[in-house]
Amino acid sequence: MTRSKSGDGSHTLAGDRTHIVLVPGFVGFDALGQLEYYAGVTGEFNAWRTSSSVRAGDVAIHYFDNFPTASVEMRSRRLRSYLAKRIARGVIGAGDRIALVGHSTGGLDIRRALHDLVQEPEENVYLDNSYSVSHGDVLQRVRRIVFLSVPHYGTNIAEFACRFDHTSKNLLADADWAVELRRASLGEVRRQLLRAVPEPSSNLLLALADALNESDERAESDEDQAAEREARAQLGLWLGHMSKDLRIVQDLRVYSDTIQGSKSPAHFSRQDRAVELRAWRDYDVSTASYATMIPARYARTSEAMRRLLAMLKSAAAFVDGGSEILALLPQPASSMALGPVLLSALLLLYRDPKLLFGVCHALCADPGGPFGQLDLISTGRVAPSVTEFSSGRTIASTSIDTSDSDGIVNTLSQLWPYDPERPGAHRIELVHADHGDIIGHHKLRPERGSVSKNEFGRKYEAYDFFQSDFQFEHFSQVWRGVFDFCTEV
Repeated sequence: MTRSKSGDGSHTLAGDRTHIVLVPGFVGFDALGQLEYYAGVTGEFNAWRTSSSVRAGDVAIHYFDNFPTASVEMRSRRLRSYLAKRIARGVIGAGDRIALVGHSTGGLDIRRALHDLVQEPEENVYLDNSYSVSHGDVLQRVRRIVFLSVPHYGTNIAEFACRFDHTSKNLLADADWAVELRRASLGEVRRQLLRAVPEPSSNLLLALADALNESDERAESDEDQAAEREARAQLGLWLGHMSKDLRIVQDLRVYSDTIQGSKSPAHFSRQDRAVELRAWRDYDVSTASYATMIPARYARTSEAMRRLLAMLKSAAAFVDGGSEILALLPQPASSMALGPVLLSALLLLYRDPKLLFGVCHALCADPGGPFGQLDLISTGRVAPSVTEFSSGRTIASTSIDTSDSDGIVNTLSQLWPYDPERPGAHRIELVHADHGDIIGHHKLRPERGSVSKNEFGRKYEAYDFFQSDFQFEHFSQVWRGVFDFCTEV
């Protein structure tokens, strides 16, 4: 593969294009109504393309829309089918290259997809009952993988979430039911209540209000009404998927030798990972990773928070057992039982917008959680050092504690891939950011679309969901680095 120069001094990739495919993570989507999972990335892509020597026609970006909380195995099958379909339709040509970028669980989806492609390269993905693309056809095009905040060894927060499986499903089912219910008179009651109180400072509550407002079917123009019907359908489908299938939480549990039968790469053994690394080497696949962490001085867990979480863990069996019984009741009986719980949580967020990050970080930092008992460094399961993104300094992994995280994923879990036989083969950079910062949700940005022109549309296009005290300032630089890596030859 060679580069050729054009008359204007720019270069083109001879005989191929690079297709950058962005894979969403947990509860992920491409777009939910007007809300984009990778917020602002298209703008960064076009700014990078304008300043880069790579010509515009030589690189394209694609946004993959996955199931929000299905198992990694199911999500990875969908990814394989997505890639095969674009090869079959000529979108990705014979000489083209694929660069896969995965955030959070999306990185595990990528690993599982490649694992299955490598295991059976002669197998086919059948499309439209009339055409097939072999696993090998997909594999030969994949040249780059970028991991963003990926829990390669699981995360403490998933262990906690497993305790409330029935409760989570019930709350999601109630929310799905309420999406339809609010279209009647209760929807107007909700709008009147929101007008009567000051706008919340919690970005999560603002996002929730936007999701409801943009699907209220109260816009004036035909175009806006169609957009709101689409948003309502997407919101209902998203909630419905999650209420029926939360298997992804099991796939994100902390790595342990005692976990049997898991298809999640987070639970791959040392031998499985060695096979995985050899396959990437054989197929000439390079990786770059961005591990995220909020500096400890911005993420201290209070004693009150520790006591609260200890109480929740103690009550988990009772609460989830009760939720299992409530699930047998018809709507709206179950909603009337769990509704006060959800309302109380929303009121707490209204009063303290930093509560979300505080709870999530405390769960990741829980010394009683299984991640705190996992020795990844001395056993050589993660890279012994990483490069700090902001300074370029080499940081020893021993300086990162098991309690350090980005609010969702323990940072040490992100320090893979690491190949002891080729220590420098897989670069890893440490970025000071929370879990949402890295994908563009690092500040509140007003919506610029047409639907926001009336009071029922979306007001914002991106949010600082976690609202930690740390201010992330390297979004553009990170993504320009991602695009540079994806298009390297």
